[in-house]
Amino acid sequence: MLPSTKPVIHLLSGAEEKEIHPKVLQKMYRHESVLTTMKYQSNFSFKKADEAIDAVLDF
Repeated sequence: MLPSTKPVIHLLSGAEEKEIHPKVLQKMYRHESVLTTMKYQSNFSFKKADEAIDAVLDF
């Protein structure tokens, strides 16, 4: 039986902000495809949206 990945998922929900390479995340999430990892990770990524909003508001 494989160990649960729930703690890893919780810790890596902000992986983009921590600059963790997608291939490392793929291995940690045990995804077959890096595309799956990128799609999954995009659900947690708000940094770029926040920066875009800040750029518009500071205009």
